[in-house]
Amino acid sequence: SLHDALPILENKINAEFTSMLAQARGGHLNDSGFAQRIQTDLIHPWDAERKSLASFTRLPTRQQRMQTALIHYTDTREQAWTNLVQGVQTHNRTLIQQSFKLQTQAQTELGESMKGLR
Repeated sequence: SLHDALPILENKINAEFTSMLAQARGGHLNDSGFAQRIQTDLIHPWDAERKSLASFTRLPTRQQRMQTALIHYTDTREQAWTNLVQGVQTHNRTLIQQSFKLQTQAQTELGESMKGLR
């Protein structure tokens, strides 16, 4: 259904990201490798899920609103990871900080949107 796969993917991606951070902090993954892994292991599968969400058509109004909220959420998180990649590659702390703020913003906005659908 519309939102069944996203939590599964999100759990997997969050675990992967936590693992990448630990490897980077432990010196086992350099900036270039970290940025590349974000691109391949997070952004690519996330974008595929976003495209899958967007493929649902002719949904009832409530599900359309849910779809819109989920797509906005996936877009915001993807932008956050893109900022993180760019920040890591260019050693730009502002972009890195923005990426974490966007992650938090995505969570907050999704929570508010879902409350409105109950």
